[in-house]
This record gives sequence, structure tokens and C-alpha cells, in this order.
Amino acid sequence: MRYHIMYSSKGDNRSVYIASSYRNEDGQSRKSIVRRCGNLKKLLAVDPQALEKIKDEVRLLNENAAGEDIRKRLLSNETIEADIIRAAKDGIMLKGEKPCLRGLGMVVLDRLWNELNLPYKLSYLKKDSDIEFDFEEVVRQLCLGRILAPWSKAKTCRLAPVSYLGAKEENLAHYYNCLDLLSKNKDSVIKYLNKKLLEKNPRRDTRVCLYDITTYAFESVEADSLREFGYSKDKKFNEVQVVMALAADKDGLPISYNLYRGNQGESPTMIPFIEELKKTYGVENLIVVADKGLNNTANIHCLLELSNSYVLSSKNRNASKEIKEAALDPTGRVERVVADGNGVLSKAWFKEVTLETKVSYKYPDFAYENSNPQEKKKLEDKLKPYTTKYGNKRKKGTIKRRFIITFSEKRFIKDRIDRQRLIKKAERLVANPSNFSAELKKGGKSLVSVDIDKESLAVNYERISEQELFDGMHVIETSLNDPAEKVLDIYKGLWHIESNFRVLKSQLEGRPVYVRTENHIRGHFLCCYISLVLSRLLEYKLRKRETPIPIGKIVESLNGLRTTKIKLDRLPAIYATTGISEEIKQICAALEMTVPEDYETAASLRKKLALREGLGSYFQKALFRVSIDL
Repeated sequence: MRYHIMYSSKGDNRSVYIASSYRNEDGQSRKSIVRRCGNLKKLLAVDPQALEKIKDEVRLLNENAAGEDIRKRLLSNETIEADIIRAAKDGIMLKGEKPCLRGLGMVVLDRLWNELNLPYKLSYLKKDSDIEFDFEEVVRQLCLGRILAPWSKAKTCRLAPVSYLGAKEENLAHYYNCLDLLSKNKDSVIKYLNKKLLEKNPRRDTRVCLYDITTYAFESVEADSLREFGYSKDKKFNEVQVVMALAADKDGLPISYNLYRGNQGESPTMIPFIEELKKTYGVENLIVVADKGLNNTANIHCLLELSNSYVLSSKNRNASKEIKEAALDPTGRVERVVADGNGVLSKAWFKEVTLETKVSYKYPDFAYENSNPQEKKKLEDKLKPYTTKYGNKRKKGTIKRRFIITFSEKRFIKDRIDRQRLIKKAERLVANPSNFSAELKKGGKSLVSVDIDKESLAVNYERISEQELFDGMHVIETSLNDPAEKVLDIYKGLWHIESNFRVLKSQLEGRPVYVRTENHIRGHFLCCYISLVLSRLLEYKLRKRETPIPIGKIVESLNGLRTTKIKLDRLPAIYATTGISEEIKQICAALEMTVPEDYETAASLRKKLALREGLGSYFQKALFRVSIDL
């Protein structure tokens, strides 16, 4: 089939048509009108380039028609197809030429980037700066590249343009300049992201706030205003670090984050963070869900005084006498059967205990991301601590505490296995006191002088027996009046925040951090946060379609989706795409985009991928030259 321009008559008043020529089943030549463009004189009066544009349209139609015919022929040519697949897998390129193979992962993720309208926001930020380069493009490459290939800034600058379709060559200095501007606009960017997420999902529930803290190490021992030695969640005690607090909604979509100096304790961060969220998003009450590291009297009492609710994990070992006695008393237990992720059933029970306790505690020295005396004073005015005669600030009050004690057969088995491992280690230390002495020489313990008497070392089997009584049990404390089953379901959502940290650290490789200045560090973490939002949004879309794919598999599939250019004798080039897996089809469906074909023309592929520029700007030379008998 060929396309061409037809005119209705000669003269100034003629009309223009796009027509096609083809042969019918009997081999007879036929023509048909594809589109009536209108009166030529009127078209030219509106747009002097109207006829040229119609000719361009005809040219594209002919390219697509030829490409579809070639595609069918190529699909029947097993040798050519095998060569293309082999080249796609091995990254083969012609000698002396730049790589001609390009990953399509970045242009697929562009759907999310554009859905949140990040180009608009980043272009707006650029207006108030002295940046002259394409700020949005560099941030895009930093964030999308962080998902697909979390390289260093220098490596991303060098390899992204030759690895991914849609990535441009940029100056490395531009990458670092971007981090400076991002650092200054962190709160504005996060607020904008939440606004867009709410527009896309008006039912988004941010009243449930999953909250947790983690640490990020630097391969450095140089402390400064942000980096400092502190308790490392990753056991990297010989490196400086920063502390990150992260909040997410019940679906795991991030809400916000803060960075603190590396020696900041986790407990004093929670109350200011929660109040900041309420103020920013106009929420009067939040249900804070957190683990036992953030469960203390000060946080609980302050949450309640500030009209918040909570669901917190509680320390089993340090539980009160009343809780321990209630846990061992079978009276009041609600028996049930639960299924794990694989559908395996096991026995479980829960039991509720309510206590009213008087509390008295030292007023916390609350931590803020940036030193903010005014906000600190406002919070103090709300909480109204009293000052003792010694000048210390304290608070006191009464708390009605509701505990839900749970038991799981699966957790019971895990606790027993973990304890047996510890018992064996303890027995080895007792049998060889020199090993015990070596344990005491690690870290700060090496500065303490202790005399080890071989005869005094013994495994405390009595304590082991006491601990075994509580195997399989877990205590949750809450201020909610909802049924216990609903409270337990809310608490189960905490795995989302733990998963977010794993994605940030492992999949997005947020650590170790290689940038050094404070602004670059803060800008780096904002890029990681944007990447996390995009990753979680894609996972959420897939779950909503009941086709869940974990982020690791998503990235693997996107990196496997690649295309290359094939030059055909006497005809326009065609593009061969490999890695069109079932996961890619599900991802494209979730993003409402058309799945690329195995072979198609430049115009067709560009339209499907919504490319900003023509394919020719990414492919200098063809990977293959194919001669095909047409």
C-alpha cells in the first residue's frame, strides 16, 4: 500500500485529499480516500506551510506502511531475528562506532515523571535561580537513573546517554549544581509531590502515618555539621553517618522525610516531625504507627496531648509486671487461625489489657531537621512543661494505656530457633573464656578494664527459661478504640516503611553516600526520595490491577527492554526491540501505554514511547545493515 496526495480539480479552488493505492484480492489496482484535508486556498490562508505539513504526513504514512511490511518479512526471517536478539543480549556494536543499543526503561518511567508533572515544578524552580542549563532534564536523569542503574553522579553522567534512550549528554558540573538547588527546595518539592499524588488518587488516606528512623553511612571519618559518628543501624560504627526519618501512608507511598545529624537519637525526632506534617497538610489528627524503638512515655504522652493517636510496638522484655502476668494467663484469649503469605495456616491468639498509669518524665530536647528555635518554642507552648526548683523542665499526667498481646505459632518457632543460636554462642564463650575476653575488646568496651574469672563464667539457664515463656508473643500498644483485629491490621502496614528503607538502601543504593558538602548530601537524598516515590507509585498501580510485581523485578524487566536500529537497503530504518516480557506488558498496562512491537518504524516507536526528540538523535549509526528482497 502506498499513500499520495490527490487534488479534486485544477485551479485555485481545488481541494486536497490523502489517498492510498493498493491491489485487491484479484490483483487489480485500486485507490481510496484516507482523509479529506479541505480547500487548499483556505488552508494556505490559515497556514502557509499547510501543504508541506500534508506532504510530511504522507511521508510518515508511507514509512509506516513500508515498516509494517518489512516487520512481517523480518519476523519470518529467523536468522536476522536471532542476530538481533544476540546483539541485544551481548551489547554488540560495530567496530569503531558508538553503542547503538539503547534501554527503554527511562522512557517507560517518563510516564510516571510526566504524570506527576515534575517538568513543570522543576522548570518553575529554575526560574528563581541563576541556572542556565536544562535543570529538569538533569534531575530527571538523576532520579530515573537512580531507579534503573544507581551509579555515582560521574558514572551516570558518562554512561546514561549511551545506555538509555531519552538520556542526553550533560556536563558533570550541572549534576552537582542541581543538587544545590534541590537542597534549597526540598520542602516545596515534597509538598508538590503529595499534591499530585492526591490529585491522582483523591481517596489517598494520609491520616495513618507509618514512621521510622534509619541511618546512612559515608565512606569517611570526617565529621561536619551534618555527618557525625553515632549508633549505626547497619553496624558501620567506624564511619560518619546521617540519620533519616521517613513517613509513609498505609499503602507505602512516601509522605515526607527529614535528615538529622548522625549522632541524633531517634526518639526526640518523632513529635516535631508529626506536628510538621499536620501543619503542612492541614491534618488535625494523625494515627502514628511505629516500632518499639520510638515507644516511650514521653512520645506517648505528647502524642495524646497534641490530639494524635498511635499504634506502637512495645518492648516484651521490659514489659510491666501486669503485662507479663496477663500474657501468661490464658483467661481472655481470643483464639484464631491465620494464614501467611503462602497460604500456610497456623494457630494464633490475642488478648487485650487496659491499664491506667501515672507518668512523670523529663521534657524531651526535641530534634528538628534544621535548628528552629521558633518552632521549638511553639511546641513547648502547646505541651506546657513545668520547671522544677532546679531549673529542669518536666511533664506529668495520667495515661489510659491499651495493650494487645498477640501470639503467633510462626513467631514462636522463630524465637526458639534464634534463642538456640544464642545459647550455643553463650556456651562456646563459657567453654573458652579467652573468646569472651576478645568480645569485650571490641569498640568502646576495649577501654574498660575487666578481670575475667574462668570459674565465674556460666550460662544463665534460669533467665533462658524465663524468656522462653514469652516465645511467640508480641505486644502492641494503642490509643485507638477500634476492634483489636483492625488495630493489628493497621500495625501490619509498618512493613511498608521497613520495605521503603530497604529499597532506598539496596535497590536505589542510597548508601554509601559519596557526595561531601551538606547541600550535595541533602540534594542527593531528595533525588533518592523522588525515585522512591516513583518506584512505589508504579508498584501501587500494579497492585491495584492485581498484577503485583516487586520493585527488583520491575527494574530487571525495564533494563531488559532494549531497542536497536536496523538499516534497510533502499528503505527507511527500522527498530528492533527485545525484552518484551509479561512483566513489561503488565507495566505498560499499568502506565496506560502501548507495548512496543518487535520491529517497527521510527515514527511508530516514537509515538508509542512519547519521545521528546526523534530517534535519530540517539542512534548515530545502525547496528545492522540488512538487504531484503522486496
